[in-house]
Amino acid sequence: TVDSLNENTKENLRKSVTDATARKEESNNNSTVIKYRVEVKTATDMSSGTDCTVLLTIYGSKATLTDQKLTKSETNKNAFEKGNLDVFSFESAINVGKVN
Repeated sequence: TVDSLNENTKENLRKSVTDATARKEESNNNSTVIKYRVEVKTATDMSSGTDCTVLLTIYGSKATLTDQKLTKSETNKNAFEKGNLDVFSFESAINVGKVN
């Protein structure tokens, strides 16, 4: 969880989520799929990084997306290591609107 992360990493995560963008795509069955992309910069302080499970909650103007597990970094084999910039993408049927 975010509580187990270093304060600099938490702040970087908050900034990344605030900057996250959502994009609608129409599928063949007319249902809306929202694609989310989140960047997480882990601090470089001593003991930065984690091997713990990291869950993300995105608060938006329309809805909240809870407990999104950040599992596979697109940029690093081992996510959340000291100094890493990890990028995660995922899809949801939930459109949170403008990220708060």
